[in-house]
Amino acid sequence: MNRQLDTTLLRRGKEADRLAARGSEEPAAVYREWIRRLLSRRFYTAFELRHKLIEKGCEPALAEEISAEDAAESARREAVITEDHIRRGRESRLIGRSLILYELVKRGVRTDKITAALDRDYPVSEENDVALKLATRKLMAMNDLPPDKQSRRLAGMLERRGFSAEVIARIMNRHRLDKFSE
Repeated sequence: MNRQLDTTLLRRGKEADRLAARGSEEPAAVYREWIRRLLSRRFYTAFELRHKLIEKGCEPALAEEISAEDAAESARREAVITEDHIRRGRESRLIGRSLILYELVKRGVRTDKITAALDRDYPVSEENDVALKLATRKLMAMNDLPPDKQSRRLAGMLERRGFSAEVIARIMNRHRLDKFSE
């Protein structure tokens, strides 16, 4: 932990040295340039940009001003981030709506925007299909375990992946019926 703290302080010190060396440029211009380079790699929410600026050594008031300068562009980035996160969560990561909501709130996207996008792009009916796909994969890997152990592990995994209690109950009932028919 101390080593990480030391490297963070060292980075902040180096950034301050770079700012002092530039002298004639005002710090806001340097930070704006840094933000442009950062955004050229991937999208960040205004919340994430503000925290990255503060971590870089920027004064909190200046960080707030810089991150809020282009509100329309920031809203567009957040919409793209939200849609992409929902799509990846649904298609490749196989996670539930609650986990997607939690992760996007943690990134600073407003809850009302997330729920609207979830209702549009990841309806509850589709969450059942995703959970079933994930459960099928997991059950194939647990074939040699006793049924009660399979059920416990399956329910725990679905819960950790952010699926609702109703979806988990449906999957577990289906799993029990499949085991009973064998």
